[in-house]
Amino acid sequence: MQKTLQVLVLVCLAGCVGTGIGVLLFGNFGGLQQRVLWSALAGVVFGLTALGSTVSVSQRWLGPLRPVGLATSGAALALSVALVWDVFADGFGVWKAAATAIVVAVTAFHVALLGTFTPRRTVVWAWRSAAMLIAIGAAFLVVGALWGQVGSGGNSMYYGWLAVAVFLDVAATLGLYPLSRQTGAGGRKLLGKGPVTAGGSEGRGTNRGGFGVTR
Repeated sequence: MQKTLQVLVLVCLAGCVGTGIGVLLFGNFGGLQQRVLWSALAGVVFGLTALGSTVSVSQRWLGPLRPVGLATSGAALALSVALVWDVFADGFGVWKAAATAIVVAVTAFHVALLGTFTPRRTVVWAWRSAAMLIAIGAAFLVVGALWGQVGSGGNSMYYGWLAVAVFLDVAATLGLYPLSRQTGAGGRKLLGKGPVTAGGSEGRGTNRGGFGVTR
């Protein structure tokens, strides 16, 4: 089932990319072609988020991310294309619904990619877990802001916490891989061999940097 989903998403991605390239190279950028180009771009973006939601994750509790990511990616694509083609008369409500689906789809994609990372040390596991929770918290704050769940007196505080959550999310995500390398084997990986230990011997079969894949 997973491979089937991945193949379907890749086929859709290839079609959207080909359509976008065709419009860019051979189109005259009229009104119709601009809408086709924006629709193809939406297909590429949400095809990538859907593809990220089909990957295998390292922990069972992350399993629900797959249907959530696929469903919200599909909803975000459908709503975005509908907005591009002016399908709905009341555009404001559709914009909010589309933005909500986009936030949830991107968050599911983000957390699913973090879930593919297999930490070997407790500190790396804790860092990764914190990055996941921060990403989910930031998504809740964004959705709350979209639907106006903020009192008039708390706007500045709310958006301040939202900015802090986004900053921490970016910092935690970018710092995960360097942290795993710093707390890993610490040696240089030679071609076809494991990390070099302090005594000069070479280990095989275990990558303590976090991904658990070596040759």
